[in-house]
Amino acid sequence: MLETYSNYLTTHKSKVLLRLNACFLFLLLLFVAYAFYKHRYFIVEEDEGIYYNNARLFSETGSVKAFDCIDENVSKVGGTNWYGPMYHILHGGITKIVGVHNYNFLVFNLLCLAGMFLLVYKSGFTYNTKLLLYLSFFAAFPYAYYLFSYYPVTLDLLFGLALALLLKKIHDSKHSGKQVNRTKALFICLILFFSLFRVSTVFWVFGLLPFTKTRKGFALTALLGVACLMSVLIFIRLFNASYHIVLFPLLLSNPFSPSTAMLLFHTALNSMHWYFTQTPIVYAEYLFLLGIAIASLFFIKNKLVQSACLISIIYLLVLIPVYTFQHVFLDKLTAPLYPLLLVAIFYIGSSVTKKAALAILLVLSPIVYAETFDQIQNHRWGYLENVRLAPAIKQFSELKNKIEGNKPVTVECLYKEYEDTIPYFLFMANLPASTNSSYPITYSNHFADTSWARISYSARFKEYGRLHIDYILARRPLSLDSISLIDKTDLLYLYKNTKTTPRL
Repeated sequence: MLETYSNYLTTHKSKVLLRLNACFLFLLLLFVAYAFYKHRYFIVEEDEGIYYNNARLFSETGSVKAFDCIDENVSKVGGTNWYGPMYHILHGGITKIVGVHNYNFLVFNLLCLAGMFLLVYKSGFTYNTKLLLYLSFFAAFPYAYYLFSYYPVTLDLLFGLALALLLKKIHDSKHSGKQVNRTKALFICLILFFSLFRVSTVFWVFGLLPFTKTRKGFALTALLGVACLMSVLIFIRLFNASYHIVLFPLLLSNPFSPSTAMLLFHTALNSMHWYFTQTPIVYAEYLFLLGIAIASLFFIKNKLVQSACLISIIYLLVLIPVYTFQHVFLDKLTAPLYPLLLVAIFYIGSSVTKKAALAILLVLSPIVYAETFDQIQNHRWGYLENVRLAPAIKQFSELKNKIEGNKPVTVECLYKEYEDTIPYFLFMANLPASTNSSYPITYSNHFADTSWARISYSARFKEYGRLHIDYILARRPLSLDSISLIDKTDLLYLYKNTKTTPRL
């Protein structure tokens, strides 16, 4: 019976794939309908709030300044946060045109997904390969799960697919003896442009190495990759706020120190052990696909597959020790590699590797859609919680009328100080993003540290001299020099800072 079923799948492959696509499309449309049902949808995670709030700020002021920052850390140019200015401009520009709506990000994500389907349709793949790629867009974790979030992961997937298809074009042109210089130039230009959004995109330039034929070509391509990497690092130093995760700040400030190299080595071993042993199975989907691609190299010596594996491995080797080993964050960063691996496997791979990849996607798809359903439920809860807390939230949204706004303003806060009353993501989403004169407001948060148990509440409001603090938002009364009380309610105290030098 099993043999008969296998023969049926082989004989009627297109029909089976088409029906599977139809089933997943129907399920996804149900999820979309549920997300829009009764217009109850809102941010539900702190990092989602960063994108949402920066979009609000840009739409109201036209500025790329950070809505919130840590310890007054903003970029040297533009005063942006650690994501840089491009997401401000993109999502803020959309918000400026259509207004602030809870569904802006979801609609944008759906358009990005449609763009991916269009790219595959125009790509020149065979009918069955297109169906396999369409099916992977429905079934794979980042495509479904982040489609319903306020994160830009779906946009990153679109970027990844565009680059993967250019690598495919380079592969095909090399195979047929055609010139690839223009395609390579376009590939590099897009990498640099996409790196303005997601800086890790720069690693894609090293995907050109397998396509070189001589040692000189390899060396020149490697040097080109290093030049691109250095240009992106310069961009980070100028347009991105300081990172506070693992070794990234140390690597930027002292990259050639022996102590940095030793710390990097030990951190890499510990982080990679944790990641490869503790990552939940649905987040490990990327690792399964990478494993299939690497295994296929033992049977098919193909440049496109080599390129996909090289780029993917570089991502892991750099991001895990230097940036973060936590799968929740790393999964968003490696999401653009999904289309690269899927194109390599389904376009070049053998029948065995294609079946293995498809099996992984289908086996994990029930978990993917269970997680996606929870994602939608949580965002609907976020909306209801925002409505329930409206009386308390109103006290914070009305701060706009208390702040003098003839210039950009910085407000000092303590991180999650109101968490017992209002979830932090809702607290930040309801703070005013601009003054009544349309100048941006930046909220500088301080994280709790071990010293706080030994110092007074007022002493926790420390200045670092990176930004001038105009106002202080506190939960309790403050005893500080050169401040004047502007407003107080049962939840907050707003003070104006009249001191010109920082409290260090």
